[in-house]
Amino acid sequence: VLLQTLDSPRGFALDRHGEGTRSIGYLIIFRTFVDLLAREENDNAEAEPGLGIEEPEVHLHPHARRAIAGVLGAIDRQTFITTHSTAIARQVAADHVTLLRRAGGGCVASQVPVEDPANVGTPFFAPRQRSILERELRSGAAEVFFARSVLLFEGESEVRALPLFARALSIDVHLHGISLVAVDGKAYVPLLRMLGKSALGIPWVLLSDGENLEEIAGHLVSAGRTTQAAVDAAKAAGRLQEDILVPHDCFALDAGRDLEGAIIYGGACAEYEAAITAHPDAGTLAAFVAADANRATLPREKQVYDFMRHKR
Repeated sequence: VLLQTLDSPRGFALDRHGEGTRSIGYLIIFRTFVDLLAREENDNAEAEPGLGIEEPEVHLHPHARRAIAGVLGAIDRQTFITTHSTAIARQVAADHVTLLRRAGGGCVASQVPVEDPANVGTPFFAPRQRSILERELRSGAAEVFFARSVLLFEGESEVRALPLFARALSIDVHLHGISLVAVDGKAYVPLLRMLGKSALGIPWVLLSDGENLEEIAGHLVSAGRTTQAAVDAAKAAGRLQEDILVPHDCFALDAGRDLEGAIIYGGACAEYEAAITAHPDAGTLAAFVAADANRATLPREKQVYDFMRHKR
């Protein structure tokens, strides 16, 4: 088999190429063979051949992985693919994914159901939920398919800080299969439904800013994790976090603050000041405070926090 390219129009034997190029070549040849097999002129118009492909991403350059994902997504017949690649997984609808995991001496399969088990006849995802979920999976959340557990959060601060916190606690998130996933707040409901026990069954924890207690409680209701009556009772008792969020693995920062505010007001104000001073492009905290007379009377934590928000 000769492989012709724009750079080599005379062709070059496929077995002389690297593993990645050969993988793509074999896949395209096999797909063409299956297409020919099913053609009417071959007396196989009613044939329904399927494809079984094992880890098509192996040995491929990242761009080639994404390209091959597009090729696989265009196949209009039943296809079974085993993969460890988010480039492949992000191209597939969530309810077309089956997770295979070790359980004792065997293997357990889990999948997102087509219908809601709690409401037969109703799709598991509402159309808007499905649209939001697909957007998040293509933006990077597809890593959750391969995780042993997932930490969900919003915000750029968490993206940078949480891996550092884990390292300080001697927790190797990669070794333990923990995925740290930043998501749009609108995506919490479909993600929680997908990760839940009635679907993929992947353990998760949600970290929220302190001002979002009622919003997160609402997400739990929409995801089927609790009831509106329970939320209303907890809210009336002033125990929304204790009775609703924490029992459902949702943790909110104290005093209505975001992560940066919680760290600064939690005793790390001096460390932030030192970081500001050491950063060559940050500008000076003193100049920021002097630019507004009202800032001079604020507590030091408030000055530092406002400076950090100003620089975002």
